[in-house]
Amino acid sequence: MITRCFGIDGNKFSRAKSASRKAVNDLNCPPCNTQQLTQPPLALVIPLSRFTSRVGSGSALVVRRRSHVHIMSYVIEQTESLLRVLERAAPFAAHRLAGYAANAEFWASEVRHCRELLDGYFGRYQHMKQGTEDYLREHPDSPKWMDADTRTTRSTKDSETREMRRRLDESAGRFFRRLRDTELLTDVRITELERLLGHEIIEG
Repeated sequence: MITRCFGIDGNKFSRAKSASRKAVNDLNCPPCNTQQLTQPPLALVIPLSRFTSRVGSGSALVVRRRSHVHIMSYVIEQTESLLRVLERAAPFAAHRLAGYAANAEFWASEVRHCRELLDGYFGRYQHMKQGTEDYLREHPDSPKWMDADTRTTRSTKDSETREMRRRLDESAGRFFRRLRDTELLTDVRITELERLLGHEIIEG
């Protein structure tokens, strides 16, 4: 159509188009070589994030160095969560405390659970350490299933468990005495709560 409108020889026009395509694709063509030399390598074009694995909400390299990060132990984390509730609720007005009083047995069981976590921590650690040592002794030729560091270390110190136990006893006592002083707990329920806890925390 273009050749008819402008009176151009169709054969010459086709040969010109073929020559232009060849020039563009010719690797020996100086302009083409110049263009290739000015383009950055592929590694610089693709962002590093394309070669990383997604972990959570961020990125992490596939190959990572082993790092030792201090992570709050399960025992401390559970106790801290309960302490936050008891310490926050104790000063509440009576109408807000009423809801906690309705579930007093639940909170008493939570206090007892955290006490058992703290008191039994060292024994559980000894069992974990012994279990690890037994496995290493029975499977000395299985390095592919092991970390480079086979030591068993404690994540919670004795001083931390003692401090958490002290805070738990004080906070629980303050919480339940507040329920009693606002007349939200009857003597019968107080006796039942103390039986559930295994000690008298509402005295005083």
